[in-house]
Amino acid sequence: MVYRNLSILLLIIVIALGSCKSTQTGGKSSGKEKLQRDSQDNASVFIEANKEKIIGNYDEAIKLFNKSLDLDPTDAASMYELAKLYARQQKINEALNYSRSSTETDPENVYYLLLYGSLLQAVEKYSEATDVFEKVVLLKPGNPDYYNQLAVAYLYADKPMEAIKVYDQIEKKAGITEEYIMRKQSIYIQEGKINKAIEEVEKLIAFFPNESKYYAILAEMCLENGMEDKALEAYRKIALMDPDNPYIHISLADYYKKNGEEEKAFDELKTGFANPNLEIDSKIQILIRYYTVNSAVFPHSHLAFKGCFLFIND
Repeated sequence: MVYRNLSILLLIIVIALGSCKSTQTGGKSSGKEKLQRDSQDNASVFIEANKEKIIGNYDEAIKLFNKSLDLDPTDAASMYELAKLYARQQKINEALNYSRSSTETDPENVYYLLLYGSLLQAVEKYSEATDVFEKVVLLKPGNPDYYNQLAVAYLYADKPMEAIKVYDQIEKKAGITEEYIMRKQSIYIQEGKINKAIEEVEKLIAFFPNESKYYAILAEMCLENGMEDKALEAYRKIALMDPDNPYIHISLADYYKKNGEEEKAFDELKTGFANPNLEIDSKIQILIRYYTVNSAVFPHSHLAFKGCFLFIND
């Protein structure tokens, strides 16, 4: 009798344990199934949201991207899309918040960082923007466009010398280019560092010795900053390299006029006007400029006008 009762007791325990195990397994399965279902729902909602965005239904797209986020709060792609849509609607604060969240959720996504950096600049948070673009450059060190965006961010943040350093880095990676040399030259001029600006243009001349326009840039810069001898040397170099260029003679005329050498200025002016490559509109503008200046420029300015006028219709 005791054994029979014991057997019944053991049977009850086995059944109870089995039921418990079955209940636990069922709970785990349902949890996994729910996660899978939410993931599938999130993906399908995200696709629908993009469809609405493509056809221009931006309000509906915003609703769907928000629904996608409800299903998966870690969905950085939906955060990014919401940031772009709010930026399109000029709702910068909302755009900034979603953009920040996307970079916090996926900190190595360059596209998320680029949008966030641009939005920070839009709200004049320039120092924070430079931090973001620095991360971009670290993630993608081979892309010169990202370096350029960092340099621009430094300029907005009033850090011109930091921008120069970035352009120097681009130069080391990509070599000498007119675009970045001229950007550095412009920064140096704005900072009053004329000698450094000249050095940059001279680098272009050394690298492209047959390009006369770089000598012209150098000459103009020197002339504006009291370096007449260096300017004259550059002008003469252009005249040797490109003798058919009528504008070099006009530039030389300006140079000599500024230095009070009136006869030389008039001779250069006549040479430029005799060149058939000088357009008639340019001839008229130059004549008006010369003739309307103080008569002290040329003691016989009316004669200069008549002499040059002969070449207008040539």
